[in-house]
Amino acid sequence: MSDETLLLQAREAIRNGRIPRSHPQRMWRRAGIGDHCAICSGSVSELGLDLEFFGDDGGGKFPIHIDCFAAWESECQNR
Repeated sequence: MSDETLLLQAREAIRNGRIPRSHPQRMWRRAGIGDHCAICSGSVSELGLDLEFFGDDGGGKFPIHIDCFAAWESECQNR
């Protein structure tokens, strides 16, 4: 998948509330366990991440691929 496509998908996931708009105050990560990616909806294997966020707006668990995470970080920095 192209970088531009991932950026568009990250922007859409943020807009639709599937993933937070900004970095949390705290974040934990572990290897993926097969859940669907919060950005691209693909299965997140052990090569991806399961992120758990805690911040001002609460928290949540967000499975995400490494490339999708990079696109999300880029979109957060551009906001």
